[in-house]
Amino acid sequence: MGIDIREATGADVGALSATGRRLFIQAYGNISGAEDLASHVEEYFGESAVAAEFAKPDVQYLLAMDKHEIAGFMKIRQSAIPDCVPASKAIEVQQLYVCARHQRKGIGHHKGQPKYVIKLDRENNTVIIGDKEDTLAKELLAEQVSYISG
Repeated sequence: MGIDIREATGADVGALSATGRRLFIQAYGNISGAEDLASHVEEYFGESAVAAEFAKPDVQYLLAMDKHEIAGFMKIRQSAIPDCVPASKAIEVQQLYVCARHQRKGIGHHKGQPKYVIKLDRENNTVIIGDKEDTLAKELLAEQVSYISG
């Protein structure tokens, strides 16, 4: 079963809304009250909400397609770059959902825990994500260090 990744178009808004609703309920339906769940789903995955986000110039949706079905999606936004990030551009992954039958290990099983970009593999056009602990360095290389005693 091959998965194709493509950028969403305006024609995808309805399907993206329906998929977002379904996947959010699958992921969080058992830990949220029905009223809160319904309110959240409408606010973030209602067709008008998705259309409004889609229309923003700094937002992009990427779709993982299994033939003609959305197997998952990622909503990204261009963000301001923190001083500690040595990059000319930065993106923020705001939503990432994967249909249960396409999940393996990792992304689809995060259960609400934030994920972080660990590595950018530019050669393969791949973003590696992980847990906060994966962002911590075990070593530090420093130059021109001054030691002050006293």
